[in-house]
Amino acid sequence: MRCGGKSKKALGYRAAGIFMSVQNVKVAQQLEKGKARETERTLNTISTVYQPLDSHHPHSRFLGTLLLRLHCVLAAAQRRPLVLGGDALPGLSDFQRGLLDWLRIDRGTEKPLSALSQIPINQLSFFLDEEEQKALKCVRFEERESKNAGAARSFLGSLLVEKGARESESDCESDNENSDKNASSSHFSDSAKLDREQGRDFMMESRKERKATHCPPCDFCGVESLKAKHCAGCKLAVYCSRECQKSHWKKGADFAEKAKNKALGPFPSVVPHKLSCPLLQQRVLPTLQSLSSQADVNPPNPSPAPATSRGAEAEGSALSSGHSRTAHLSAPTPFPPESDCTPLNGSPNPPPCPRPSPQSVDVSLSPQSARMFRPPLGETIN
Repeated sequence: MRCGGKSKKALGYRAAGIFMSVQNVKVAQQLEKGKARETERTLNTISTVYQPLDSHHPHSRFLGTLLLRLHCVLAAAQRRPLVLGGDALPGLSDFQRGLLDWLRIDRGTEKPLSALSQIPINQLSFFLDEEEQKALKCVRFEERESKNAGAARSFLGSLLVEKGARESESDCESDNENSDKNASSSHFSDSAKLDREQGRDFMMESRKERKATHCPPCDFCGVESLKAKHCAGCKLAVYCSRECQKSHWKKGADFAEKAKNKALGPFPSVVPHKLSCPLLQQRVLPTLQSLSSQADVNPPNPSPAPATSRGAEAEGSALSSGHSRTAHLSAPTPFPPESDCTPLNGSPNPPPCPRPSPQSVDVSLSPQSARMFRPPLGETIN
């Protein structure tokens, strides 16, 4: 089907092109400041697209508003008043008449074109949306006999029927959803709002919210800060500022060098990070990363972990004496002496006393980092 020598599809493309080009600020300013001949040429071009265009087209109402706005520009270029009588605005459509009537009643003025001339051309689409929402509210809440409701209906036209149909469908869908939710059990009531969005089960926390709930303390001063950063080498040490990092890097260097030969080692807070960072980077960080990947792939196993060897315990204690962040190493339970093993029921060959296995390494991973805690010198963990 062809209208005026041009198909409806081509007219729709031209209408969309006019709509997109007018959104440009420079194009809008050029139209507003155009001369009379240029404005008349633009009016004729847009009129050839608007008149045969279907009224249900999404850009039809915008083109009608744009034509009225360009008539205001032409009147200003020709230095004549904005009037509606006579041959000033011939061939107005029903939508254009409804828009002018709505502006006359809503603004309370006899010069609706003057009110329309105050709207920038690149803001006409927003202006049209706001007026449609305002007219729709007027139709809903005002009396049917009022002038405002009548002008709003003539302005909305077929759009009022379309929006009413959409809202009725949405109301029916919401009623069906509410009936289904009321029939379900009570523990699903908290997720009623989320059921409307398909493919969404729960609200995920943002990165800032997640970090706020798991705020790591500084390794030097112990202050918890959202701006704390990890060490670039070992990825385990956390500092709240550059000053704390420098202080922890060099603090207690002499004391730590003297305490290297001791069995238990110094308290972790006095060990400088300069000595422990390479060891953590080479020995501890790969182990924690492998444990983390295994925890993500394999489900948690409720069975007890296998006992570790004494060599592994010695190596773990040596690592823990260098720094205060990785795993929690518990002291092995001492073996009971053989003299304490009493025979059962006076049997001549008493069974050997079971030798308890040393406790395994308890590695706990937090969202921020893994931490190693060791008691002060002379204390033990129960």
